[in-house]
Amino acid sequence: MEGLILNEASFPSGDWQQLGAPRPRGAPSSVGVEKLGTSFTAEQGEVAVMGVYRFSTEKTAERSFHDLGQTWFRESPHETTWFVPEQINVNPTADRYRLACNYDTALEVHQCRFFAQYGVYLIELSLRTRESSEDMFSIIVDQIDARFAECRASIPK
Repeated sequence: MEGLILNEASFPSGDWQQLGAPRPRGAPSSVGVEKLGTSFTAEQGEVAVMGVYRFSTEKTAERSFHDLGQTWFRESPHETTWFVPEQINVNPTADRYRLACNYDTALEVHQCRFFAQYGVYLIELSLRTRESSEDMFSIIVDQIDARFAECRASIPK
């Protein structure tokens, strides 16, 4: 599972630092039979958090995708409505996914989230930046998708 987690080289600019090795406690949600997560920061105050969760069956992963998706994209009073920016041009190979961005007026940050199911795996990624970062977000989502596509291709049919 560790090979599915992003690393510093996954980010388009070189000033990102990973905050420790991926670990189960680094995953933001408490679901699945196995989980790993990690966080990244950059000099400008950007933060990225990634979690990968493995479930016992695809059906269980699908149910959790629907349940967690409602929670993950819930709006708080100080956030704008979630939307998909026109600049985001990705086409993940995931079984199902949702990606959207909004603006947190209290923290004054742009947020983009990607939540996807790849078979028995769920992935969640949150990116917070001071400036709008849809291009960077697209690149990171493509990196995640490439890792999962490679993983799927290595599984014997």
